[in-house]
Amino acid sequence: EGIQRFWAIQYLTQNLLETQRQDWMKNDKHLTLGDVVYRIRQEYFGQIIVYVYQQALEKKPLFDILKHLKIPA
Repeated sequence: EGIQRFWAIQYLTQNLLETQRQDWMKNDKHLTLGDVVYRIRQEYFGQIIVYVYQQALEKKPLFDILKHLKIPA
């Protein structure tokens, strides 16, 4: 059962990356799956920065922000 779950996750991940790659390749010449992973990580990191900035503007305590992001202090 564990092996089946592993391969199901692998299959779903591969399909997600390939779907995103095909979508992004409409604008770019050639992308590898590694390029797609890198781009997703960059966009996600950017969203985290925006979130932290917005929370700081609202004067939220740093430890509350870290707790919400599930990052140990």
